[in-house]
Amino acid sequence: MRHYNILPVNTIRSASLSKDALKRLWWMDWYQSHGTNAESTCRHFGISKSVFYRWKNRYNPANLKSLEFDTKTRKPKNVIDGSTNVNYLEQTQILADFLTQKVFNGQTLPKGYRDAIAHFKNRKEELEKLLKLDWRKAAAELQKLGINQLARRILPEAVYDSVAYLQSTDTRLLPDRWDWLNSRTADGYLVYFGGSGADGASVYSWRLDDSRSNVGVCASWVVSQI
Repeated sequence: MRHYNILPVNTIRSASLSKDALKRLWWMDWYQSHGTNAESTCRHFGISKSVFYRWKNRYNPANLKSLEFDTKTRKPKNVIDGSTNVNYLEQTQILADFLTQKVFNGQTLPKGYRDAIAHFKNRKEELEKLLKLDWRKAAAELQKLGINQLARRILPEAVYDSVAYLQSTDTRLLPDRWDWLNSRTADGYLVYFGGSGADGASVYSWRLDDSRSNVGVCASWVVSQI
């Protein structure tokens, strides 16, 4: 076993972590041992900031199993209530409200989420204006927002959720709904995923200034398990 600086080796051994969980623990160890510099950590391990922050927010030193990937409890199973029939920017507000009113109701928001929601609040009016002038530029800005990077799923995650949940429960996620993801096509459209049936699931893209009755937003599985 490699040497870790943040926890005793016996503590790590007794947790009986999988290889992937140990890899994520190594990310946390490097981060703590190198000045809590997220950018340096991501560069060193070749991972995205969104992936790192999702696991950092989930990581609990008192429960190392928090770094495990549990396919039996993967969520979400449906889109957030009220998130259909609205555009992508409006969905982002609904997602922020979901975090404060549902996920962390009665609790202090973790700093990463608190900062991301505050940043979105400060930029919302600007983004509303940009959406009317140039929806492609607005899509790029919304994709980069911390709140969407932390709390929306990306396409590989959505596909994995669908396959893993089907294999472990014999149940299909989102059979009649689609999740508007934090993934963007080369020509600026934002991708949505769902409609799972016997012949598989569907992937489409749509302008973020429009809305559909069956396209909502799912909170990332990391958020749903906090």
